[in-house]
Amino acid sequence: MMAKILRHWKGWLLLACYAVALILHCALGAASLFSQRALPIQELALDDFTQLESIQPRDDGHDFVTTNLDAQMIYRPEAPFRAASLTFEASFDRPIVEMVLYYTTEADAPFNERQKLWAKQDADGHWFFDLAGRSYTALRLDPDSIGGVLWDYERVTLNAPRPAARYFIPDARGWLVLLFAPLLAWGALGELLDVILSSLKKHKINKI
Repeated sequence: MMAKILRHWKGWLLLACYAVALILHCALGAASLFSQRALPIQELALDDFTQLESIQPRDDGHDFVTTNLDAQMIYRPEAPFRAASLTFEASFDRPIVEMVLYYTTEADAPFNERQKLWAKQDADGHWFFDLAGRSYTALRLDPDSIGGVLWDYERVTLNAPRPAARYFIPDARGWLVLLFAPLLAWGALGELLDVILSSLKKHKINKI
């Protein structure tokens, strides 16, 4: 009886994996939306950044140029702060290959690869980082990873309002997760069910 039930559910397992992935995606989107609405909007001026590394001002029609592969804009206020998101608005003279945000949650802690977020670019060209409403001690925005990029600063905003739908529509990375994570889970669970079915068959044979 148990073997028949497991074989029946194995056929529906892939659909269940996709359903769980979709539910989790919507739950995370809703949590981000609620945390966003609960925190005040804060616009950061350039003077609010305590350090600009490998970023030099220009006087030829552009605000800045990045001078190497590791340009950094560091925001380290005196007290910890909560943030649901960071939105970066700027115009660049070429496509940006990678934009990342490092963060720390403890005082005087160094930035590291384990605490790192990749930007999502909106349809209007703004870069967005989901900070999940947590408490932070510092942020480090790396605006480009190739160097020699001319760009004009517009604004950096913490907890900027966004249309609710944007919290639920996946970006390219999100679509890859939604498409392939359930397949991987289905494969692993299918292997587990095969082991259980094999064990049940052996147990049944031994009883005979």
